[in-house]
Amino acid sequence: MRHVVVLIASHNRRNLTVRALQQLEGQTPVGIRLSAVLVDCGSTDGTAAACEDLGDWVQVVRAPSNYFWAEAMSMAERVAQEKSPDLLLWANDDVAFDPDALPRLLQCYDDAASGNDDVVAIGSMRDLAGGVSYGGILFRKRISRWEHVIPGSTASHAQAANGNFLLCSSAFADRVGGIDGAFGHSFADFDWTIRASKTGAVVIVAPGYYGVCNRNSLRGTYRDPGLSAKEQWKHICSKKGLPLVPNARFLFRHGGPAWPVIWAKPYAKILLRLASGK
Repeated sequence: MRHVVVLIASHNRRNLTVRALQQLEGQTPVGIRLSAVLVDCGSTDGTAAACEDLGDWVQVVRAPSNYFWAEAMSMAERVAQEKSPDLLLWANDDVAFDPDALPRLLQCYDDAASGNDDVVAIGSMRDLAGGVSYGGILFRKRISRWEHVIPGSTASHAQAANGNFLLCSSAFADRVGGIDGAFGHSFADFDWTIRASKTGAVVIVAPGYYGVCNRNSLRGTYRDPGLSAKEQWKHICSKKGLPLVPNARFLFRHGGPAWPVIWAKPYAKILLRLASGK
């Protein structure tokens, strides 16, 4: 029997977090033992207690409230690896999973692996309109320009991926190196899947969709054109924006020789608006 450990992070989304865990547990196929490591980042809505009530298959780890996705998932991975599992499954708690999402992703992984564990299987998410919202990524001429892989009826390849629903072997994850919690929030899923690709692994976008997860709105972010330059600067420097140091860390690793120019461009645009008094 193979042991699959779900890695999941939460903060004040009790109902969504419980739903996601219940959906995955309820569709566990024969031959799979499912457990979960949930890192709860200071929830005040009872998320941790509600998830502990799901049973001893869920291990809740309490983290500070100032932890974000990358920090929490890095912690979850470290705890999960102590269990010596066969497979690690990244999952976001705001996904409404399709009823066959887990067995389908496992089947895609097995079909692609064929005895070789240098495989990462990605389950794409759709928005309420039916279009791809999260999943595999293909880059254009530079790393700051990318597009989602539209899942088809057969598996396809990607260069990187969002971390909403991702499956890999624990041995392979150990060889790639852990999820980099130093990124804080953003970048960590792209960084890890790019590192996986650079080892020669195959990043597979599984056929079809695996759940519903709308993309976050641009309203109230640094990309919101309705905000003043001062507000945009505040948001771009925030942990959930495009923070300067994590962005530089990511681009230094993966952006090529032109990374300083790519790094500076979004900040320069806002600073020019500030200088012009807009």
